[in-house]
Amino acid sequence: MQLKVKLLGGAEHGVDVEPSATVTQLKQKVQRLSGVPEGAQNLAVMKDGEKAKLENGKRLCDYGLSDGATVVMFIAESKPTEIFLKNHKGQLKPYCFSPEETVAEFLGKVSRGEAVAADQQYLTYQSIALDTNRKMGDYDIGHHSTVYQNLRLRGG
Repeated sequence: MQLKVKLLGGAEHGVDVEPSATVTQLKQKVQRLSGVPEGAQNLAVMKDGEKAKLENGKRLCDYGLSDGATVVMFIAESKPTEIFLKNHKGQLKPYCFSPEETVAEFLGKVSRGEAVAADQQYLTYQSIALDTNRKMGDYDIGHHSTVYQNLRLRGG
């Protein structure tokens, strides 16, 4: 199906998507059109006279979207998220990140703050190892959540 995506400046673009596509997949296509990062996009549709925000992870068909429907993009302010890092010594320390920051970039901050080389550690959140190629915003880490620093064991 083809959706009309209305961007901030009022420009409309046709975007071809499958009804079973997720909101995240639509945001990726909108990013290619507009240059606005996925994490900064808020997409919405008018449903029963009210604005319905499209949530990441849900499918477009969950919103009853059909061919020709109009989706409006709003820019979300990317505020830094303050979290706690439980380091290898068991201490809790505050750190901030933006959702668009990669895990590798955040790991660089942690490396400098904790004096541990980036290649000798990895981070976990809710028992899931954070992939250095992904963005921090991909993990839905909330304010004041705890991320754990884990040291890698080097063998010989």
